[in-house]
Amino acid sequence: MKPLRVAFLWHQHQPYYRWENEFILPWVRMHAVKDYYDLPFLLKSFPNIKQTFNFAPSLMIQIDEYLSNKVKDRVQILSEKRPSELSQIEREELLRQFFVINFDNLIKPNKRYLELYLKKQSEEDFTDQDILDLQVWYNLAWIGEISKQDEKIQALIQKNRDFTEEDKQYVLNYHLQVMSKIAPLMKELKERSQVEISCSPEYHPILPLLIDSRTALESLPWLDLSDLDYRYPEDALAQIKLGLEIYKSKFNEYPKGVWPSEGSFSDATCDMLAQNSIQWAATDEQILRETAKDAFYDTLKFFPQIYKNPESNTELNLIFRDRFLSDRIGFVYSQWDPTEAAHEFCSHLDSIRNELVRLHGEEALDYAAVTVILDGENCWEFYPENGFPFLKALFENLSNEEKYKTITCSEIFERINPQYTKVFNHIHAGSWINANFAIWIGHRDDITAWKMLSRARAEVELRKNLLDKELYNQLMTEVYIAEGSDWFWWYGPEHNAPNKADFDVLFRKHIQRIYELLGLEVPLDVYSPIYLIDTFQKYIAATKPIFPRCNGKLSEQEEWENAARFNTAGTMTTMHQTGEFLKRLFIGNNSTAIFFRFEIERNLTDNDFIELRLDGNYFIFIFKDKIDIVNKSDYICLRKLAFGDFVDLAFDLHKKDIYKLEISLKTSANRNIIDYTKDAPIIYYLV
Repeated sequence: MKPLRVAFLWHQHQPYYRWENEFILPWVRMHAVKDYYDLPFLLKSFPNIKQTFNFAPSLMIQIDEYLSNKVKDRVQILSEKRPSELSQIEREELLRQFFVINFDNLIKPNKRYLELYLKKQSEEDFTDQDILDLQVWYNLAWIGEISKQDEKIQALIQKNRDFTEEDKQYVLNYHLQVMSKIAPLMKELKERSQVEISCSPEYHPILPLLIDSRTALESLPWLDLSDLDYRYPEDALAQIKLGLEIYKSKFNEYPKGVWPSEGSFSDATCDMLAQNSIQWAATDEQILRETAKDAFYDTLKFFPQIYKNPESNTELNLIFRDRFLSDRIGFVYSQWDPTEAAHEFCSHLDSIRNELVRLHGEEALDYAAVTVILDGENCWEFYPENGFPFLKALFENLSNEEKYKTITCSEIFERINPQYTKVFNHIHAGSWINANFAIWIGHRDDITAWKMLSRARAEVELRKNLLDKELYNQLMTEVYIAEGSDWFWWYGPEHNAPNKADFDVLFRKHIQRIYELLGLEVPLDVYSPIYLIDTFQKYIAATKPIFPRCNGKLSEQEEWENAARFNTAGTMTTMHQTGEFLKRLFIGNNSTAIFFRFEIERNLTDNDFIELRLDGNYFIFIFKDKIDIVNKSDYICLRKLAFGDFVDLAFDLHKKDIYKLEISLKTSANRNIIDYTKDAPIIYYLV
């Protein structure tokens, strides 16, 4: 029996947080000690398991800067100070930042940390010993499952409280020790061919948008880019080349493959990568679907494909992320029993194998591979024990060589059969998120930021022949950093996090620096926040009773003016789950009825449904053209369902003393489930 080939690609990435001699956010260090060392080290216990790790050059640069001891992050600086030396402003900053961490898995299991958290919630004063314990616990809690096996670290975990300055200094020094072991470990695993290491462009830009911002119009033709024309293919080329050189300085050779930032593709991007000796690139399956169009079939994504430009004779091998399995690890299995999750993952692999054999014969298994691609850091804090029980169970299952064979991404292309591999002369321009660039250029705040960058870049271009080489290189470094994708990720309402505003500040600081280096007056708008925190609210309460006709028509929208509104976009954070089609939920009531209006981006298909759960046990499932209700309520009864511009629901209320409803909301698109209320239900107070 031929095994099914499985290729994992873990994308390790952080934006460039440095400003002057300080990292304004600590996430390079925190994820280094929790994820970047521990995840690859786990492979040493499973020598038959192969993986690919994609390291963003901006991450590599920052790890080196930490290890130079010349640059520290803000949390590090606050941690090093004795509590008695902290100013009142610094104490307040520390109390804000040192609880920015997953509560369930990194605070709650640690008795003293939980005690401090509850003390903060109740707004009690912190003693100097409380502050010292918090300084230790915030840094201690981030240490990964393997790294925390250090004898002294274990002793501190057991000690739990009443830490000393010496204890704190050990933890901070230990962070740097772990960080220093990441590159040697990756080299060791690479040299024994257990891992492949790929990379991204230097500061993680969206390459197609650097080459030509109007590339976004291919998938977003409605987008108004009339005042924006960002076209600097030379910047895209420089970011690729600089990223490759950083990689070579670490691993003594160039990489074979890349994860282009955010899986972003276009014809020009593929040409540029191929011209720089890149052999393969990866993106999401939806890009393949949009590229192949009518020629697409479900198992096509399991075979490598080829992009070829007949004019330039450039050729690039392409692989495509299995969205369902990748998102199962990223968003679903963290809530499961680890053994059951690993078993379920492999059962899906078995189904894929059976389907490949049924449709193409067993010989096809020599050429097919299931490609699982996701962040190598952000999902694990949502798992108990940083996901290690799940990963161990999964790797144990995948070590069954009769059924599965894990391979690196380059090994996918060792055998290509034209029977299964197509050659495309055009690749759909888009990213791994919905096969478009909406996250980075689709909102007015995104476009404002691009215009700000465009004006600054134009000033550099205008003067480049008058600048000496050193100054020009300084300017272009600022430009390259500002071109990074992460600043634009946080503009608009799609993603929210406690440090969201910091990304806007850092982006504008780099724009400001460009003008200052040129000796030009800084435009006033560069000093003003692009992202105004108070312009977006996830939930807005109802103000008055409503009496809508519920016909699903846009013309009736005024009837919902006083309804509550739940904006689904605000539920995404550092991770983005694909498959979203629900934009907003309206909720309203009067004395006899309660109403729901679903604003959707497209009509529901056979593979979509909306799940609404009321008061914990009343389930409503809305499909393409029908509704199913489970555990019918004794006080709510369906009155009306209408499909149109919106999906409208009306329920009769048979109980007069109800004053609130607890509402949970999920959607499913082609098996990709998004739980919009996983952190907390919507509490709707009747008006």
